[in-house]
Amino acid sequence: MRAYVVNLARRPDRMRAVAAQLDAVGITYERIDAVDAQSTPDSDIDSHFLRTFAYGELSKGDKCCSLSHIRLFETFLKTGDAHALVFEDDALLDIERSALLKSDDWIPPDVAIVKLERYWSSSPQMLLGRGQKVAPGFEIAPLYAKHMGTAGYIISRRAAEEVMAVSAQLPVPIDHLLFNPNTSPLFRKLRPYQLLPALVAQPAESEESDIYIWRKGIKKNRTRKQKLLHDYLDARLLPLQIFRVLTLQGRLVRIPPVQFSQMNTNS
Repeated sequence: MRAYVVNLARRPDRMRAVAAQLDAVGITYERIDAVDAQSTPDSDIDSHFLRTFAYGELSKGDKCCSLSHIRLFETFLKTGDAHALVFEDDALLDIERSALLKSDDWIPPDVAIVKLERYWSSSPQMLLGRGQKVAPGFEIAPLYAKHMGTAGYIISRRAAEEVMAVSAQLPVPIDHLLFNPNTSPLFRKLRPYQLLPALVAQPAESEESDIYIWRKGIKKNRTRKQKLLHDYLDARLLPLQIFRVLTLQGRLVRIPPVQFSQMNTNS
């Protein structure tokens, strides 16, 4: 299984850091040149997105991140591969256990997306469906609640084609499209799964994040109406989620923090 790394040309430091981790595991990778919000004109970006987004205005950084993943899918679909292993350039891997990612033999044929990440701001407990063992010490389970981030995931050809079908006018940013049942028009088709334990993490949002710089002003300027809509969308699936727990279709699972090696802490 081939890996792809989304990387900004002006961040060779990040590429070196993630490449060192992938080399340590023995994963073959290809760099994908990320769409840079600092140098790409708004006119080249905005035409790819619907004018409105449920949670409020979408930052230029989020738009460029989404288009970078679309660029990756275009590259992947030109190959004959069944799956693509996707990383962002600030991904941190559990190097000791990530040998699983060298092959896609363990992925069931009906599974279109496997989220490898434990997102930094997610709840310690995630609502998942019934798990199935895929390798010694690993299981996957259907994702039944919002779990943001696209630092690490596996996508099938079918899922990539579904995303590309709406890529001319993206309705939501890429992590919402793949992993947010509250806002994604594709979530039911994609039916993403979560890998347990997670093998990928991303540093918490900070001034070091290229996307955070663009989000900062937008978050402060959200209207009360936008905040209420955000809260409504995040709560509207709660009755279904409670039903799944009560009928034993779903379970609250603690996704433990990703284990890092000395290489990660020094990068």
